[in-house]
Amino acid sequence: MFYKDLDLAKIRKEFDLDFAHYTFPKGMCSCCYGPKDMSKKYWKNNTIPEDNNYTYILFSNCENGSGVVHENDEIKSLQFILWSFPIEKMSDVCKALLLQLNRNYVILVPSKYTHVIILMENDKERIEKELKDDAYTLLRYEDAIMDTESRNELWASLNNLADCYTADMIAHSNGLVNSENNTTEIAREIRDAAISILEKYGAYYAPIEK
Repeated sequence: MFYKDLDLAKIRKEFDLDFAHYTFPKGMCSCCYGPKDMSKKYWKNNTIPEDNNYTYILFSNCENGSGVVHENDEIKSLQFILWSFPIEKMSDVCKALLLQLNRNYVILVPSKYTHVIILMENDKERIEKELKDDAYTLLRYEDAIMDTESRNELWASLNNLADCYTADMIAHSNGLVNSENNTTEIAREIRDAAISILEKYGAYYAPIEK
């Protein structure tokens, strides 16, 4: 994916942030510059505030980091995101950002104001290394796209499907299957349950487009 695929303005509007952008301009470092040094087009209402009381997310692509980026550049495999907004919004902001990506990425969500948001490729070893800091929790794409109620419903459906499969295997082993058509009522229930799950949740786990 590329930086141009991100719609940070949408996130800015949805969570009432003042500023959002994916890079510092050329020649700027994160220690000397900030959002107020950037174009007003990345600000709410195209207005740069006079005071320093503003909210933002800003990808730490800068001269003193891994370098500035452009819209046609691929999103980096490890991306630090500077932020300033009420931490109560953190989970929802991170979910919204991850949903603009795909299952190749995860976000490490900070629970402290002193920690940056970490966007990274779904690499097990690197994730485990970063999670040694207990200030972070892991957010996967599947977690972002499904709320708790939906995940619990899916889990219940899968358990029911497993029970049906087990019962059908027992029926086979006990010779209770009609040998003429090799079909049982339980088998039909399994089929119907599988179709129902795919229709409702299949889009969440569709293959990733290359």
